[in-house]
Order: sequence, then C-alpha cells, then structure tokens
Amino acid sequence: MNFKAIILVFLSLFGIIEQGFSQSIDSHLKEFITTKDGLPSNEVYHIIQDKNNYLWFATDNGIVKYDGNSFKVFNSNDGLPNNTVFRFYEQPDGKIYGECLYNEYFYIENDSIHSYPYNSLISECIPKTSKCYSFHIDSLSTTHIGTMHGGITIDKNGNLIHLDRVLDDVKYNSVLKLKPFDNYVLTYLTSVLDSLDDNFSIRKLTKKGSVNYPVKRSNLSIANESPYAVKVDDEKIATMFGQKIFLLDSTKILSQIKPKSIPIGVFMIDSLLWVCTRNNGATAYTVTQDTLIEVDHFLDGNSVTSIIKDNENGYWFSTLESGIIHVYDFDLVRLFKAKTNQNISAFCIDQKNSLIGFDDGLLLNLKDTLSRLKLKTQIKAIKKWSNNHFFLYSAYEAINYKTYQTREATTTLSFDPSRYSDLINLSDSIILMRTSLSFKIYNKNSKSIVYSSDNKHQVNEKILSIGIYQNTILLATTKGLALFKKTDYSYIKNISLPSSVVALSTTNNDLIIACRNGNIYTYNGIDIIELNLQKEKIISRIFDLKTVNQIMIVATNLGIEKYIYDQIKDTWSFYEFINLPGVINIHLSEEDIYYVTKKEIYLDRNNIQNNLIPTVEIVEFRVNGNISSLSQNIQLTHNQNNLQFKINSISYSSALGKFKYKIEGINQDYLFTSDPNINYASLPSGDYKFIVSSTTNGIDYSNKIEYEFTVLPPYWKSTWFIITTTLLILIILIFLYYRQVQKIKIKSALQESIAKLKSQALTAQLNPHLVFNILNSIQGLISEEETEQANSYLSKFSKFMRNSLNASKKGTVSLAEEVKITESYIELEMLRFPKNVSITLTNNVAKSDYLLPPLIIQPFIENAIKHGIMPSEKENGIINIIINELNGYLLICIEDNGNGFKHPINFNSGDGMRISKERLEILNKNNQVYLEQDNSVTRIILKVYYEA
Repeated sequence: MNFKAIILVFLSLFGIIEQGFSQSIDSHLKEFITTKDGLPSNEVYHIIQDKNNYLWFATDNGIVKYDGNSFKVFNSNDGLPNNTVFRFYEQPDGKIYGECLYNEYFYIENDSIHSYPYNSLISECIPKTSKCYSFHIDSLSTTHIGTMHGGITIDKNGNLIHLDRVLDDVKYNSVLKLKPFDNYVLTYLTSVLDSLDDNFSIRKLTKKGSVNYPVKRSNLSIANESPYAVKVDDEKIATMFGQKIFLLDSTKILSQIKPKSIPIGVFMIDSLLWVCTRNNGATAYTVTQDTLIEVDHFLDGNSVTSIIKDNENGYWFSTLESGIIHVYDFDLVRLFKAKTNQNISAFCIDQKNSLIGFDDGLLLNLKDTLSRLKLKTQIKAIKKWSNNHFFLYSAYEAINYKTYQTREATTTLSFDPSRYSDLINLSDSIILMRTSLSFKIYNKNSKSIVYSSDNKHQVNEKILSIGIYQNTILLATTKGLALFKKTDYSYIKNISLPSSVVALSTTNNDLIIACRNGNIYTYNGIDIIELNLQKEKIISRIFDLKTVNQIMIVATNLGIEKYIYDQIKDTWSFYEFINLPGVINIHLSEEDIYYVTKKEIYLDRNNIQNNLIPTVEIVEFRVNGNISSLSQNIQLTHNQNNLQFKINSISYSSALGKFKYKIEGINQDYLFTSDPNINYASLPSGDYKFIVSSTTNGIDYSNKIEYEFTVLPPYWKSTWFIITTTLLILIILIFLYYRQVQKIKIKSALQESIAKLKSQALTAQLNPHLVFNILNSIQGLISEEETEQANSYLSKFSKFMRNSLNASKKGTVSLAEEVKITESYIELEMLRFPKNVSITLTNNVAKSDYLLPPLIIQPFIENAIKHGIMPSEKENGIINIIINELNGYLLICIEDNGNGFKHPINFNSGDGMRISKERLEILNKNNQVYLEQDNSVTRIILKVYYEA
C-alpha cells in the first residue's frame, strides 16, 4: 500500500492521472449487497466476522448472518430486544454481544438470541436515550460499558461495582479493549468547563481493583459523535473525539487530523487506520513517525459506518444508504490512467524504468518524469535492448532509446531496427530478432547480423511473435508454429493449429501455446496436446498469456483468468477470475504482473497462488429426515441409519465451492461433490467418522471437519444381548445335558436293575431244573445204597448251590468266578457219570475283566451230556470246555463227541439254551451263541464281548 501511495502521489504531481483518490475504488471488483439480495435494510451500522468466519450485519431492521451465499435474518420475533442494532462485540467466551436501541443488550450463542441478563440494572443507572460508546467483557467476566451519560462496571454475578453517573449532555465516557492485554481499558471523562488535560486515563483491571495511568491532552472540542478508539500498535491508540481523530501514546497526543466530514468510526486493518465519515466515504491513513498520512479514499458520497477485512483478504464497507459494499481484489492496483484523448499502445518496465508509449507518439517514463520523448507516429512496441537501453517502434521508424537522453542516432547500428518487431536476448551478446516473415541473429559485439533466415526457408504465414523452447527457436504464425534449431538455425518442422498463435510461454518443461480463438495447447518437444481447462466462463478470444510461479495468466475478451498447476495430477485448475476486460498485454517484470489496457495499467500484487482456502462447517445433521444434535459421538439406534449432512463452505471471493468427503468404514477414498447435502442411506451398525473439507480453486482444501457417531446394532445383535443369550443358551444346554445324563443314568440303572432282575429270574428258572437233575442223581445213589458216594455228591452239591446262589445275586460275575462255578458243576456231573463221560475245562484267559451272567456255561455242558453223549451210548464220551480271547471278545467253546444234531438247533426253543442266549444278549446285544459240527464233533460257541 505504501508503494501504491507513493506512485499515486508522484504521478499526480505531473498531471498524468486524470482522476484522483476518490475514484480509485472503481478499478477494484465490487459486490453490492442490498435489500434486493436479502438484506432487511440498506441502513447498516456495523459488520463483524466471527471466529467461524461468518459475517454479521447490524441494521435498523434486525441482524443478518451471512456465509457468502445465503442470509439468515434475526429480529424481535427471534428474541432481539429491539430491531435497531448498532454494534456487535465478539467476546473471548465466543459469544457475540449486541447493542440495541435504548441501551438494551443481547448475545448470540449457537444462532440463538438471548437477552443480556442485566439490562434492567443498566436502565436504572443510565437513561435509555444515552448513546453507548463501547462494550467489553474482560478476562474476569466483568462487563464494562461506556455511554454518553457515564460508565458502568458489572461483575459476573450481576453486582454493580462501578458507576460514573453523568446526567448532562456535556460529558462523555468511553471504554476500549486493548488486545492482547485483555485487562487494560482506555477510559476518558471530559467536560467543556473543565481543564481537559487530565481526563484521559488507561486503567489496568486486576482481581484486587484497578490502577489508573493518566494520559495528557489539551484543547479538545466536543461534538455529538461517538468517540470510538482503536489500538494502533503496542504503544499507540487512535481515538475519535468530536470531529477530530487523535493519535495518542501513554503520555501525550502525537498527532491529530480533522476529516472533511463528521467521523463515524475508526478501524485498524493491517497497517492502515481507516476513518469512516458521514457522506464522505472512508479514508485510509498510514502511521509514519507518529503522523497520520492519507493514502486512499473510497466511496465518496456514502456514509460509511464500519470496515472489516475478512479471512480471504476482502474488504467490507457498511453504509447508511447503500447497504454493504464488498471489495475483493485489493491485490489489483491501478498504477496509471491515460487522459481521455490518449490511448496506451506500448508498455515496458524494469527495476529502473517504467515506459509507456501512446498512440500519439508520446513516451513517458513513470520512474523518471524528466525522460519524455515524442515520436512522429504511434509507438507500437517497446523492446528492451540492454540496461537503460530500449528500442521504440513506430510505423516508420525505430528509435535506439537510452534513458536520461532524448535519443541516440541509429547510425551506430548496422541494420534498420524499424524492420524488427521482437527482440529476445539469447545471451549477453546474441539477439534474436524477427520480421513478419523471417528472423535474424544479431551479435552485439561485432554489431552485425550473423544469420538471416531469408532465402533459406521462407515462412509462408505472417510471423506474430518469437520464442525459445529448450534448444528450439519458435515462430508463432497465423497458422501455427515454425520450429528451428537454436544451434545452427536450421528448419525442423511446422505445427499447424486452427487459429493464430498469440502467445508462447514455458513452464514445467512444457511449452504453452495460446491461440486467438481461445484454445490453449502444451508441447513437450514431441506431442502437442490441447488443455481441457475448467473455464469459469466461455472464452471467445485470447489476447495474451504468461506463466509465473506455476500460475498461468490468460487475458481474454471477458477478463483475466488464472490457472494453477497441480504437479501431482499434472493438470491445470482454475482458481481466480479478475473482471478486467480489455487487457491486450500482460507484462512480467521479475515476479511482478502488469495488465495493460488502452487506458489503464494495473499492478497485480497477487503474483503467487491466492490460497484463499474457505471455511467448512457442518450446519445441519438429519436422522431419518429429522434434525438431530451435532454433538460428537452421538449414538443412533439401528433403524436411525438414514443420514443427511448439510455442509456449508464459507467463501466470499468465489462461488466455485466443492467438497470432498468420506465416512471411514464406508468409503475407502474421498468422494467429491458440489452439492452441500450429503446423504447416506441404510448404514449398517458400527462406529463411524464423517470427514469433510472444501475448496474454491479445486486444489487447496480447508482443514478437515470430523464428526464421529455410532449406529448401534439391533438389540439382538448387540454385544450384551449376544453374551447374555449365549450364557443363557449355555446354561440351558448344560441343564439339558445334566438332565439327559441323569435320565441316562437313571435309565441305565433301571435297565441294569431290569437286566439283573431278568437274569435273576432266568437263573431262578434255570436253577430248579438243575437242582431237579442233581437230586434225581442223589436219589438214585441212595436207592442203590451207595451211601458214601451219595454223601460226597450231596456235599459237593451243597458247595455248588452255595456258590450259585451267591453268584445269582450279583447279576454278573467275573470270568474267574464263572470258571469256579463251572468246575463245581463238572465235579457233580462227573459223580453222576463216572465211567462213560470225560469233561475238561481249559481257560486260556488270564484276565478276569470279562463279566458273564452266572451259570452261563452250565446249561450248555448239561445239554452236551443229555443230548450228545448219553444218546450215543459211547463209553468214552468227551466234553471239552475251551475259553480263549480273540480280538476284543471272549470265545467259549463247549464241544462233545456225541451224536450231534440231526437238524439245525433252535436257540429260541427249550428253556436252557433259550434262557442262556437271552442272558448273554441282556449283557451285550453283540454277544452271540451259535453251533458248529464237523468230524463227529459238535461245538456250541459263545462270543462274549468285553466292556470294561
């Protein structure tokens, strides 16, 4: 801004600029916001930008919240004490306090209006008609209010702790918050009749009280306007008092000014002090050596009430007549404006010279006003030859022009420079020049042309400009490009294009080619590719193109368009439009950018990427269509899974808003949209994080906004339900298993008891038959008077019966016990048949783990004697009982050499055999009894399976 001021002042001294400061805002891009756009009134008193980058407007018909796209209006129906709102005061606690008519205050929190709780106390102390000068809540939550009729201090509990009550209109009080010293306030109390030297003071507030530091001043007049004040820096304060602006330090008045009109407010933005006035716009001052120097003046004829600079470097002016004026291109500075009878035809600038050529032949040097020159005809071009040495081209001559001299004769050169329209320095001594149909190489040292393309290769099209790309000389023509080698100047090839080439530039190792019809191409030495740019508007014509700092600047029929290069994606993306039509030339000097029209020259100080990154905010969260809380980590039920996020991208400089977003757990990559409403339907249960950011240029995205929430599973899928259900099922299964085991045990015991009873019953059936046979034998011995033998038989019979009865009580006996009982039985049978029967028992099994029904072998021995040996009337009847163990079962074989069976044996008939078979099957259903006969030997085989 200082550079701009110096240039403007300097040029105005020589009458070069036709219009002064008051019209300089006309060169900037402006946006007027009025009732036609949604404001409730064009009478606007104050603007602030809150910590979330929203703008707030105070009007005489309510307040407005603005995000660059839409207005949200609040009035008395929403809780305002009064629709006339004068000022906003954003406080450290994040609340925005407001001042209404009649000294009624309110605060805004989460877009809700709340009345200040101590309004009644204020009205008791200060008349409602008293004008408020300032409002401040310090770090101790103490409220300080300065009004026309006194100052009020209220503690956080609503207790009045200080009151400067002044009941006439000739005394004033003001309170000023001094950042960053939150507990310092500037106060002053004045009276027309008093000495005015000791009424300014700086008060430091502490928990124990306050300490005052006096500020000396004198001869201040009183007016009916607000004495607002701002902090200029850590040592200086600027304050309004009456119709003057004072610059103060802690001891004295440093400077004072009196604006042309009544001042309304003072604002400090960057290094400029802005003074708003009634009907005379706003004036910007720099503070230089304790002096206020005017550098700019805007909006003459308007009553400007406040000024702010937003987060995107845009300026906002509130007025009493014209609503709000947004100026959003302060980086664009108009350096020069020609007179009405002049047109700019050429421009060239370096560190020491700024040359402007006009259509009437006039040459001006803005940096050396003594250097003036007048050619006979229009100056068509200005080309730099060397330091302080330029060529001026007109229709009929070329002037070898050195600054600080009027002209130098052209006879020192060995060629006519008027023939050449472009000059490019290939090196310190070699110059590339071109005509409309050829190019030449000039050596400064030898002062001679060392090469000419004439007669070597005729270019059939008109040459419009020349350029260098890598080791190639480029001739831009009306039909495309002609390429020559930079080393030996030999012809390479022609590249045909659909329109005249108006500009060449190199960046990122590529050649950028701009055609007049609006097409832009890149050339990498091999392929030529048309750029598919996302243009903001339809371009019908390009006048010039330049690249600087990864930015491509295009002068079009509509204005200036800028594109930024994304190295990762290898693409060009639009990011800024400057509404400046009529630019016929873009001039680069180092990294400075100049735009030249027929009437004006502008400096674009934004020569690097704009980086105007918007602010993103989730403004609304809907669940199944209903507005829900935006509290973090909210838990939703399983059927609350249709979600909508309404996103707001707050930007005031661009309408090209775009969002990238994802939900972790649903989207792996980011999605992109311009729709602020983002929907997710039928989300499955789980923990989620919604992430969103925004951009206005497609490259620079805002900080991420993250919102975490949980969709709970249905209760039948929840962890507690699954655990509880699992435990319950386990308990039921264990219970059922226990019951089943108990049933099995009971059933097994019952079956065992039944089997035992059956066995005992069968044994009971068997025993009488055995006893009957033995008793018959004993009776026969007695009848034959074989008393001794009968007694022996009876004794052994008694022993057998005793063992049999003991065994029959058990249900099963071991193999050893069964063998013992069987041996007792064999002894009895041998007594009955001592001569013609031989019975032997061979036990080849050492283990006694096999369990058998008691007396299971005896019936088969008895059957062999009765039906095998006895009918055969053999003297040497043989019965062998053999017990073996084979493959997990017991094999009991009872064989005899009797008659055998003429027919197959039926084990289901007859008591002895049947009962024995049933007893074995009760013990194990796999047990078997079967018959074998061969070679006059009959065998009854018992297979008894082992079960431990």
